[in-house]
Amino acid sequence: MQMKEEEAAPIFGPYLQGLALLGKSDAFISMDLHTLHAFHTALEKAMKHYGDWDGDPKTLVASLHKAFAVIMPEEEHREQIFKYLKEPPKTGEELQEHAISAKRVVDLYLTQMAHKLWQKPANLP
Repeated sequence: MQMKEEEAAPIFGPYLQGLALLGKSDAFISMDLHTLHAFHTALEKAMKHYGDWDGDPKTLVASLHKAFAVIMPEEEHREQIFKYLKEPPKTGEELQEHAISAKRVVDLYLTQMAHKLWQKPANLP
């Protein structure tokens, strides 16, 4: 099953931008804030696309907990992985850690969605 380009672009465009920016950050120039934003945008767009989030920023973390409960039943483990959403970074190093955490979360979410889609029987004409 392949997504139509108009469905995939809002999700995978920011995701690929995040990957590129992650690779460009170094000791001389940090792209971490832009990287974090790109991965976060990809996550939000994916969750809205697959119906796991209503688009209200106030419900994002609760929606993530619900979506991840299947693969991560322990709430304290989910709290750890979503920590970057609740605590703003205080240093450049923390900002980089937040960007990497955002990538991990969107990777896990997209992998989980791919697995769900592959488990559904194909619609045959």
